[in-house]
Amino acid sequence: MNAFLENLDLFNRKERFFLLARALQDSARFRLHEEFRKKLSKAVGVEVPDDAFAAMDYHLDWIFASAFLAYPDENANEHKAYMRDKKCIAGSQEDVDLLVAFPEKDEESSHLIVIEAKGDRAWSNSQMNSKTCRMKNIFYRGTQRRFERIHPYLVITSPNEPVGLDVKDLIWIKLRLPGDRLRATRCDERGRPKAGGTHWKTVSRHVQTRAMRADLRHFDRLMNRECDAPPLTEDEMRAPAGLAITYTNHEIV
Repeated sequence: MNAFLENLDLFNRKERFFLLARALQDSARFRLHEEFRKKLSKAVGVEVPDDAFAAMDYHLDWIFASAFLAYPDENANEHKAYMRDKKCIAGSQEDVDLLVAFPEKDEESSHLIVIEAKGDRAWSNSQMNSKTCRMKNIFYRGTQRRFERIHPYLVITSPNEPVGLDVKDLIWIKLRLPGDRLRATRCDERGRPKAGGTHWKTVSRHVQTRAMRADLRHFDRLMNRECDAPPLTEDEMRAPAGLAITYTNHEIV
């Protein structure tokens, strides 16, 4: 295990991760299912080994810290403290749903796959804008590539492929979910939806393709804009998209 992967493991301190790992496998590690590994390998174009490191709800701050400590490009002060870049160490709870990492054959380089999932809810421009900007800030300093020994990938997964997306600029894999789910919703005494309702009822929630609207169709546009900029305007959303981060074999380069 190289330094980057060791750091990812050390920063992984989510109690839910260890609860699930112990409850389902009596282990301190997640092991990816063979079917999922094959699907993920095909999607990113790199073979994911069966002993790949996997973690859930992994903080983006931890990704940066793991990469920086493995490949530092500045020195600590006399108190072993580093200058903070707020775009990289935000001090927030922002995380990725699933992180998968493993070494290249030379053991010196690593592949890092971050996976965002949606079930019956639509993709959010604001969420993806924030996530892609954070990833860009971690692996780029301006236009200069950072941590070149780490090969990052961004994967989205949902029951159905989002409608209207330019899939060549995204990596999408199918997420299998049971068809019908229930949702508890607030309502009035006649069962009509009402935020401040005095009653509640259950609603059948069927996962549909149409729920995955084209919110992400301008993913490349989001990657092309300044990460400190305000949300996209309606005119920007309709404008032709451009790419700042391109993909070679689906890898962010």
